[in-house]
Amino acid sequence: MIQDIFPMHLSNEYHKKVPQADSFLMIFKDNRILAKNDGQVCYLTYKELSEICRGMGKEIPACVYLFSIGEDDYFLTDPGEGIEVPGFVYYKICLLYTSPSPRDGLLSRMPSSA
Repeated sequence: MIQDIFPMHLSNEYHKKVPQADSFLMIFKDNRILAKNDGQVCYLTYKELSEICRGMGKEIPACVYLFSIGEDDYFLTDPGEGIEVPGFVYYKICLLYTSPSPRDGLLSRMPSSA
């Protein structure tokens, strides 16, 4: 887990955090992420999801802390079925991996003479 990415302070230490009203939520469903694109990608905040859930009479879903960028905290959550968020849509995501990586070390498939 990586926290506090900005200003380039990387740490794999676990920090137990709870979402605040302005925390951002990474909501995944079927390899897609819920976001709004108004010229800039925006994620739902904990406050926004809380208000939607209360309005629908649903329980606010549990959130797991992922990382922070500066003062912004990001959490992972699954809102469950039936929650619609006006203005937000699910975008297909793709995670890229290039190999060999320097951390692959001896596991690299490239011969040492290459």
